[in-house]
Amino acid sequence: MALHPGFPGSPHPILDSAMRWFPADEALRATSMDKLTPPLVPQLRRKVKEWRDGGYVGATETSRCLLNWWFNTPHLLPQADGTMVEFQYYFAQREALETIVYHQFTEEEQREIVFKDISTGEVTHTTILDTAGVADYRRVIGYFAQTMMKDLRLVSGYDVLYGKVKAFVQTELFDRAVDMEHPNTLRNLSELAATKTLMESFKRAINALTIRDKGDAEIRDFIRLRQTRPFVEKDQSYIVPKKSVFNRIIGDSGFELEFARFLENCDDVVSFAKNYRAVNFKLDYVNADGGISNYYPDFVVKAADGGIIFVETKGREDLDVPLKMHRLRQWCDDVNRVQPDVVHDFVYVDEEGFKKYGPRSFGRLLDSFREYKD
Repeated sequence: MALHPGFPGSPHPILDSAMRWFPADEALRATSMDKLTPPLVPQLRRKVKEWRDGGYVGATETSRCLLNWWFNTPHLLPQADGTMVEFQYYFAQREALETIVYHQFTEEEQREIVFKDISTGEVTHTTILDTAGVADYRRVIGYFAQTMMKDLRLVSGYDVLYGKVKAFVQTELFDRAVDMEHPNTLRNLSELAATKTLMESFKRAINALTIRDKGDAEIRDFIRLRQTRPFVEKDQSYIVPKKSVFNRIIGDSGFELEFARFLENCDDVVSFAKNYRAVNFKLDYVNADGGISNYYPDFVVKAADGGIIFVETKGREDLDVPLKMHRLRQWCDDVNRVQPDVVHDFVYVDEEGFKKYGPRSFGRLLDSFREYKD
């Protein structure tokens, strides 16, 4: 994880956008931060900072009073020993609240309403109001409803979804009920924070209603590694193994190669393989956004006792890791329940723990790395 040298040790100070976290080594900040950060995030953070520094200009009087009460007024809390300690919100909490607060735009800003994709930043819909300033909120609500249906592959229910989206925007999305006929409402809807909150809230809720984990497990087929068709991989670092059916083990990271060398040298490992996409062993799971994704474990290992162990290696953990591990554990339990001949298990190995403890054998590693198992 990359942390700027000036990154504070406390979660309370206001952070400058130039020293924010990004998913790479700190040495790559100057050349890679813009590439590895969602395109609209830095821009949005700068706009919110300017708005904050300017005293929340454009916010309603009620919103401005609340923001100043929450963040600029001392709040003392009594402790058990009779002393008083000041309470402060974390900066992440403050920034999230500031970002979503509904504020007033100028007449010129209200006339051009541009909607952008929340992940790419590309313009997806534009509404230009006429000279009388007539705002047709129905077209905008329809746009959101149609986008949700397309993303979630829903084939019916537009009339129901339209009504739900309209009601949510009108009474729930902002810090108060809003007038759907007012152009300022549409202008606020086009802000990234409002768009993202609306879209993701509905996607999560709809997936929660439509995705169900049910049914019994059965073995329909087997994957035989020796029958994997020849395939081409990217030109990356690799090792030449003796315990694998593949002539090269290519690592997506330095840690994967280090772990492959570890498996190669373990006396209690009979064979192992990198789970390339060409092997086609994958598990579907519900990701952190509420959608369905495919998960490919990193390695498959045959231990000396005959057991099959799936290994997930990680340099840094993301939001989907616990969900993937839950799915992998469920799959192993299902397979073990329907066939008693070969025990299937899994292990999650994080880079920091691997380097710290340096297991000498695969059995020791299984004993030591118990995350997501106990």
